[in-house]
Amino acid sequence: MLRTEDLAATWVRLAKVSKEPTVRTSPELQKFVDILACATIDRIQQLSISSLCSIIWASSKLKKGLGHSGMFKSFLKAWAAEMEVHLEHLNLEQSRKVMAAITRVNYQPSAPWKMKMEATLTANLAHCACPKTLACCLVSAASLGFSLHPAPAFREAVGAACGTAFAGAAGAPPPAAARRIHGPVDVARCACSTLWAAAVLGVPLPGDTVRSMLGHITFVGVGGLASGLVASASSPFPSLESVESTLEGTCFVSEGGPGLAALDFAQVYWALSKVAYKPSKGEMAALLDTTAAALPTTPPVLLATILWALADLEVVPPEAWLQRAYSSFERQLDGASAEPLQALLHAAATLQLPPPQWSSKLMERLQDVDLRVLPDGNIVDLVMSMHALRMHPPQQLAVTLQQECIQRLSLRGATAAAAEAGCRVDGGDGGAPQQPEAGAGASA
Repeated sequence: MLRTEDLAATWVRLAKVSKEPTVRTSPELQKFVDILACATIDRIQQLSISSLCSIIWASSKLKKGLGHSGMFKSFLKAWAAEMEVHLEHLNLEQSRKVMAAITRVNYQPSAPWKMKMEATLTANLAHCACPKTLACCLVSAASLGFSLHPAPAFREAVGAACGTAFAGAAGAPPPAAARRIHGPVDVARCACSTLWAAAVLGVPLPGDTVRSMLGHITFVGVGGLASGLVASASSPFPSLESVESTLEGTCFVSEGGPGLAALDFAQVYWALSKVAYKPSKGEMAALLDTTAAALPTTPPVLLATILWALADLEVVPPEAWLQRAYSSFERQLDGASAEPLQALLHAAATLQLPPPQWSSKLMERLQDVDLRVLPDGNIVDLVMSMHALRMHPPQQLAVTLQQECIQRLSLRGATAAAAEAGCRVDGGDGGAPQQPEAGAGASA
């Protein structure tokens, strides 16, 4: 029988020997994970803080990208309830592991749990000098929804920690406290993700801090480019959010290639369009120049994120840079969905850029994608952008856009009518309120 003191070690050993995806995802191993989860639930109150941290970290490795059984859901709930009692006693490294782990398994703890974790992180950030630890904590905080109501003290702590972690000159050796950093590429990647997380959390970073972070990013430039990445939460398109890609790129930087990836650059551009910092012409020129080499292998959704951010920043890229981005988009056009196509046209229209020379192929692609995923405002923006760019859609696309607009307007009209009818019912004289018909209730 497994002893209580051996539970954490068993979880960790299992995670270490199951790194191979075929082993980790096998039904036999996942069944054993459930058995281990059941045993942990039975003894959860006997576990130390260190054991609780190790167990959630190991379990998140074992369940990464997999669905949760009923037993594992019960395990997460029991673990969160027990950990809540100990949150205020976590140190910085334990806070990092806990937040990264629950983010990896896509677990959302209760609001009181998050508030306690935020208070603990606020206190711990005063001792954070490692860019990677900071980036991992902040990406997790942003992904867990700390941005909804962050306390002023938390924002101040984040701003101060960012200033400390990235204070060194670009290319200089990291501070002694940054033991998890392995060179300037690590620092640059952490700067990308930290800048994104700070923007999501609504932290007003000092100008000197942002300037230093940009210096680390442009110093490194492009090395090995990650492929197959999807948009993270940094994307302007909610339907394309993926916390996992952002988290993996931040907490486990050493697993990546030798240089910045497309996702790193997309995070930076999006963040700059949100933070209260106006990059100088020199800084934008350096960032655009650094990004240029990554454009040929950048997925459409990340190209669209970058172009969308440039439109928000009102920065017109150089002609050579633009044509490189257009060419990359064209090569991957068959795999582009409605969101990046609309964002591309929005950016071109907003910045008064010339439309792509392959506009006819772009409109053909628009005929094939599902436009229903676009919000109402984006559909209108798509039509207006095409008009501003003097693009003449083929008959099929024109009819599709017209029908989409009419349908959405009719739905809005029906909703408004139902709301008006509801107001009339609520405002009746004294008698019992009328019960709406089934159809009216559905519309409301």
